[in-house]
Amino acid sequence: MKHGYILEMTMTVKKSRSFAKSLTWRVIALLTTFITLYALSKDINMATMATVITNAVNFVAYYYHERAWNAIGWGKE
Repeated sequence: MKHGYILEMTMTVKKSRSFAKSLTWRVIALLTTFITLYALSKDINMATMATVITNAVNFVAYYYHERAWNAIGWGKE
C-alpha cells in the first residue's frame, strides 16, 4: 500500500514571465554571440551589428517558441 498524497495544481504561465525569460536568455546569448564574433573577426563594428541583428530576431522567435510550448500539454503532469 502506498502512502502519500497527490497534489494537482493548475498553473498558467503569464506572458510577462515568458517575456522576462526571453529577455534574460537574450542577454546571455548577446554576450556570447558578441564575444565569439569579435574573437573571430577582430572587427568590433561587424561583431556589434551582427550581434544586434541576430539577437533581435532570436528574441522574438524565442518568445513565440516559449508561448507555443506553454500551450502544449505534453510532458506536463
